[in-house]
Amino acid sequence: ELEKKWGISNKNLLNWNALIKIKRWKLQEAVGHIESLKKIDPKNSRLPFLYFSLAKNYKTRRRPKDAHQWLSRLIHEFPKHHQTMKAHWEQAWKHYTRNQHHSSLKHLDAGLSLTSKHSKIRPQFIYWKAKIHALLKHEKESDKLYGELLSKYANTYYGLRGLLEQEEPEGESGTMKILAKKDQHRPGQELSSEEEIFLNRWEFLFDIFDTEQAEAEILNALKNDHSRSFSRKICELLNHYEAFHTLQKVIANHYIFVLYDQKIGEDPLWEFAFPRPYWAHVREVASKAGIDPYFALAIMREESHFNPNAISRSEAMGLMQLMPATAKEQAGRHKIQIRDLEEIFDPFLNTLLGTHYLGKIASRFNDELVYTAGGYNAGPTNMKRWLKTYNGASPEEFVEHIPFQETREYVKRVYRSYQIYLQIYSS
Repeated sequence: ELEKKWGISNKNLLNWNALIKIKRWKLQEAVGHIESLKKIDPKNSRLPFLYFSLAKNYKTRRRPKDAHQWLSRLIHEFPKHHQTMKAHWEQAWKHYTRNQHHSSLKHLDAGLSLTSKHSKIRPQFIYWKAKIHALLKHEKESDKLYGELLSKYANTYYGLRGLLEQEEPEGESGTMKILAKKDQHRPGQELSSEEEIFLNRWEFLFDIFDTEQAEAEILNALKNDHSRSFSRKICELLNHYEAFHTLQKVIANHYIFVLYDQKIGEDPLWEFAFPRPYWAHVREVASKAGIDPYFALAIMREESHFNPNAISRSEAMGLMQLMPATAKEQAGRHKIQIRDLEEIFDPFLNTLLGTHYLGKIASRFNDELVYTAGGYNAGPTNMKRWLKTYNGASPEEFVEHIPFQETREYVKRVYRSYQIYLQIYSS
């Protein structure tokens, strides 16, 4: 009937119905739709995603045999698909947690063969291969893999973990001991006369506090062809006038791949990508809260990208994305009265309350970065429950166990930002 009325093909209808049933946790009904779709079209392009979604939901519902079945089907029926790469990771991690290291390596090898050079998951495969080979006392293989990780993916979460593990003595963590070699800025082509006029205009707009107009014009201008020197000068201008949120946009849109391969060092790009907004204030309030100010900056960077007016779908507010109830609670502890919720957007109040809330979480979890960042994102109650479930896991193992994908990726980003902050400013 739907096919006649709306022109929906039977294949699309089966796919949608399967997705809806998975979303509503009616997994057995979803299986029926998936099997019907496979019967009609065994190579349908939607099947790999459906297989993986079903497997992940079975895993969440603690039905490992069903999860294994659908991951195995995905690997067998669609061996070259990008979803299969993720299936190999799931299987590799399952075997790792059961100390089945050789089986884990087989899946890591298979998954790695499907990744591209710039795939986000590639450093993850390399890191855990290196870890497993180290556990198996395969020093040559482990050293080779760590070498690849540090030479090609040093600036990723896994590259930075690998660097710490390679350079630090046993049991020492949280501090970057070795500075990477510095790369000097290579000047680009000269500015055109038109570009110089634009820069002078924007400097004038900043000086008369027409910040919003200046930032809008800058972002619009960068959509057109421009010289490398022009975008660099824009970064310098935004940094000078402390327009850190717009600076983050420029870095993300124009320099992300430059930074991906570049060693962390003195090039101003790194300080533009990892700035220190309100530094004197953040350093003071973080110190009083008992946390590293660079950790506070890492949280701030990943929470709001330094947008003091940021507000999330869940109504978290400001630089450190505080929920109104949390902000009021922390304000009460400092005998500060919040009469209007708009006050929470104030950068100085927001960072005061945010750092002290962060310090409270840190003290609850013995100042462990992973647990503190995860608790800040998902709530201390969830973190406490996960620590009980995965008791005995090392911090790097625990990260992979975090059930919420959003929190898992958030923790990785915070860890990466924190370590990069330490490298940039430790000298």
